[in-house]
Amino acid sequence: ASAYHPKMMTKILLYAYTQKMYHGREIARQLEVHLPLMWLSGFQKPDFRSINRFRSERMKDLIDDLFREMITLFVADGYVKMEDYFVDGTKIEANANRYTFVWRKSAEKYQEKLQANVDRLIAQIEAIVEEEKAEDIDPSPAFTSE
Repeated sequence: ASAYHPKMMTKILLYAYTQKMYHGREIARQLEVHLPLMWLSGFQKPDFRSINRFRSERMKDLIDDLFREMITLFVADGYVKMEDYFVDGTKIEANANRYTFVWRKSAEKYQEKLQANVDRLIAQIEAIVEEEKAEDIDPSPAFTSE
């Protein structure tokens, strides 16, 4: 079989991460039933080994930065509220408030919390990837002759 296109694999990984799907097996399963993932993959169905190999070998150095930048961009544009994604008690003033300005230190602190939350999530994803790698490398028992 020919290799899957890296752009397609990157799209399905980033979308899966935003939907809180981190396990390779779960992503592979969702490629058969989840319409947005099916569309992003062009109706191709890479198996979990291909997904895990792609993110742990080919995209090892880039996927974390891409995910971090995507989340930061979505938050900045107002598409995602981090209160919905991370429950950390951060309070943001509403636009209807008469004090619509935001203190610089407050904005910097919010940005730091955002980066810390994303870093924690990336560490969680990396732990899942390593766990799946360990499960996938199941050596067969050695045969002994008696």
